[in-house]
Amino acid sequence: MWTAWPPATRNSLPTAACVRLNAIRGLICPRKLLLRDRFQTLSGEERCSATIAADLWLLHDPGRSRDQDGDKVKGSVHGASVGVHASDAANAWRNIAAVSNQRNTMASLIVGAYHTAGQSPHVRLERWPLKQDAMEAIDDPLELLKITEDAVRGRDQALAAAATQRYGERGGSPRPMFDVLLSFATSQDGALHAEKYYRTVTEEFAKTRPSMRWRHLVGLARVSASEYGTPAPGYREACDLMNVDA
Repeated sequence: MWTAWPPATRNSLPTAACVRLNAIRGLICPRKLLLRDRFQTLSGEERCSATIAADLWLLHDPGRSRDQDGDKVKGSVHGASVGVHASDAANAWRNIAAVSNQRNTMASLIVGAYHTAGQSPHVRLERWPLKQDAMEAIDDPLELLKITEDAVRGRDQALAAAATQRYGERGGSPRPMFDVLLSFATSQDGALHAEKYYRTVTEEFAKTRPSMRWRHLVGLARVSASEYGTPAPGYREACDLMNVDA
């Protein structure tokens, strides 16, 4: 069991993530054994501390430093990137903990927290800049939805994320934004993470407090723009068989 976070990890975490991960540590330290029954009594957000922190990795990720295999080019964040992989993993470990016995609940929380904290050396302290200035004068939710969709198709991560953030700030309904991004989650390859990460975001959005939940959709918009351009294998064939537009 841990008695403290490693100094290098603690110092490299964005502040909010550090606080939340230390909260997880408090739940799993030897003097506060987290039984399955107690886990079931936690609020949705208390269960989501690691996934909220993981989403920060995506919002602080500068993108890949060089071209990699397939469509994972320099600056991209889709696939097994720091933030996407951390978010999917934290979501999975939390769900496993929710249905496991005492031993496996504790093990799942430890692994989930350890894995999330371990990604911190790969991101920077400053949040990755969005094109917020371009969105400041736009209040119409329909226009913001259109900007988001067009930005994704243009592979403009900063604009897609900024438009999504503005949409949330102006009180837009989440369902239309989810619908826009769902079309990309199902049609684009996403290096094996498109549908998976979409599902993660839908679950975490529902469980996170209103003041923080839109971070998940902002991250999804960025990932959607990053992955656009490589159709999912079999997608067009499936659309043809069902007689629907691809």
